[in-house]
Amino acid sequence: MNKISTTTEVANVRTAVLDTNVVLDWLVFRDPSTLWLPIALRTFPIPGSGLRLMTSAAALTELQNVLAYARLGLSLEDQRTVLDMYRQQAMLVEPQAPAGLPRCRDADDQHFLELAVFAQADVLISRDKALLKLRSRMKKFGVQVVDAREAERTFASLASGAAGTFAGEPRQLTG
Repeated sequence: MNKISTTTEVANVRTAVLDTNVVLDWLVFRDPSTLWLPIALRTFPIPGSGLRLMTSAAALTELQNVLAYARLGLSLEDQRTVLDMYRQQAMLVEPQAPAGLPRCRDADDQHFLELAVFAQADVLISRDKALLKLRSRMKKFGVQVVDAREAERTFASLASGAAGTFAGEPRQLTG
């Protein structure tokens, strides 16, 4: 697993955590607000650009459970495909809850906050109102909480070299 530090050698690489709804919008529903994600992920190997996704066992378990909801109408094969696609795109880490982390009103979403802080993510991309309400409180941990459209605008600014930032400076990938 790569170690993450807070220096700025890799100019525009951003680390992100996606909540389950954003993963569904991207990989199941192909929501227009997430169409930029594959482009951002493909540019990651290019020095100084791209987006790197982080996930955890808790996030993967939640995704697996949600994919099985009957209302989504996904076959077992489709569920596995979506889960595998996401696993291929995201780096797995096992976060520990940092001291002083805000409590999410929806306890089922607390693990996304823990993951974002532990992984030193620049951004937590969410559709969840309880997570989005924690925007200002998460800034002190260096994590910007945004919806997919806000993330798209910021990534587009970074990709074009314009002044757009997620919380703080980009983080260098080492090791």
